[in-house]
Amino acid sequence: ALREAIWNADLSTSSYPITEKTSITSLWAQLGGYPDIPRLLQLDIQSTFRKSLASIQSQSKKISK
Repeated sequence: ALREAIWNADLSTSSYPITEKTSITSLWAQLGGYPDIPRLLQLDIQSTFRKSLASIQSQSKKISK
């Protein structure tokens, strides 16, 4: 009986119009959920860039010898 109630509740929440979902996304944006993602990506790109630079530098040192 409990599972059925949860299932019914889940169906009713998922059948909400798109406007309900957009209000959730705008709330999420207000909380600062979205701006953090590009920041994380930027940090990731910077770290990989530094790693590749370091590997290129070490390779060039090997070649110069």
